[in-house]
Order: sequence, then C-alpha cells, then structure tokens
Amino acid sequence: MKTLKIPVEQESQIAYNIRQTAKLTSLSKNALAAEIKEGRLESFKCGRRRLISHEAIISWITLLSNQK
Repeated sequence: MKTLKIPVEQESQIAYNIRQTAKLTSLSKNALAAEIKEGRLESFKCGRRRLISHEAIISWITLLSNQK
C-alpha cells in the first residue's frame, strides 16, 4: 500500500480547505465537492468555511485505494 506524502510545510496542519485539499490531492474542487456530496469524503463547516481534516483525507485515500 502506498503512503500519502504530505509536504513538510503542511505536516502540522490538521485541516485543509477545499482549495488546499485540491492542490494536495491533484484533484479539482468539483471532484472533491462530489466526493463530499456522496459521503465518501468527510468534511465540516467552521463558520462559512468548509474544512477537511487530515485524518479524513487519509481515510478517503485509503478507501479509494482499496476499491478494485
């Protein structure tokens, strides 16, 4: 199983906004929004911002990598 490599400057972050998650995963914001809408990628609101926890990203990638 491959391990998600988080850039050093982002290792201390515990949550990412949609734009940051898109950059981190090399996916579009629309693709991430679809994953959230389908319930495969967990997110939460903080005020008006939608955030995705580091753990949710790892769990989501693990889920995707286990699908065949």
